[in-house]
Amino acid sequence: MGISGSKFVECVGQTSNEEQGLGPQSEEGGERDEIGEKGDIHDSEGPAAKKCNFHSLPPEVRTRIFKMVLSYSCNFVLKSVIRRQRRKVIREPREPGRRPCKIDVDLLKVDRQTAIEASAIFYRENFFILEDTIALHHFLAAIGSANAAHLLKLRVESWGQTKTHKAFNFPAFTLLRSATSLRLFSINSEICRGNIGHIARQFYQETYHYLDAVVAARNGDIDKAVRFISISKKNFENWERRRLDDEEGIERQKAFRKELSALIQAEKVIHRPEE
Repeated sequence: MGISGSKFVECVGQTSNEEQGLGPQSEEGGERDEIGEKGDIHDSEGPAAKKCNFHSLPPEVRTRIFKMVLSYSCNFVLKSVIRRQRRKVIREPREPGRRPCKIDVDLLKVDRQTAIEASAIFYRENFFILEDTIALHHFLAAIGSANAAHLLKLRVESWGQTKTHKAFNFPAFTLLRSATSLRLFSINSEICRGNIGHIARQFYQETYHYLDAVVAARNGDIDKAVRFISISKKNFENWERRRLDDEEGIERQKAFRKELSALIQAEKVIHRPEE
């Protein structure tokens, strides 16, 4: 199930088109095609203008249009804020002095079928960067499980460390259970202080609902279920008290995934039904 245009706006940025720069992409005073309520596209000049139905276009053409309109560069981060007594996820630039790129959501307002097709492309094609696990939780709650199933690339900038923030780690990863198609998931901060085994245990305690769902979706292949997960190199450097080069970082990531796989396997053995 997709999301409506207004809900889409709320999920990916501020609550108005003016704040986000989400208005029409045509230049002021120039000719513009208009989209009717049922997906009819027509030139705005004259009653004799030719019409065609958007859904009569081949699926590959519609997909190409969606990708052109709804794909963006990673120059912003999603952050959780309170607006009018409600938690919302807004876009903020990752670099000071720069504005987030524009996301034109007008296409999602054409009709329900277009919203479903376009939202699937949007979540599948883009790389979402979340400020912390609070933002991850509210983002997933807002977009729903059907849209989360299309996500392919996620990064969380900060793992919850304080008492308040840590409380969101477990529920955020529980909501992530629908995102079993992820190909890239990374934590760009320190999870805890300790050796690789200790870090893997802390990560597993907060994420096992999600990991179980991914293992099931990948036919029980634990290696495939953890292969796309990575954590910041800082976790290993802080324990070893030295800088690691790229090759050493890769080796530590492999060791982390191996520990994580062992924890998942041990749990599967404990809950294996008796023959």
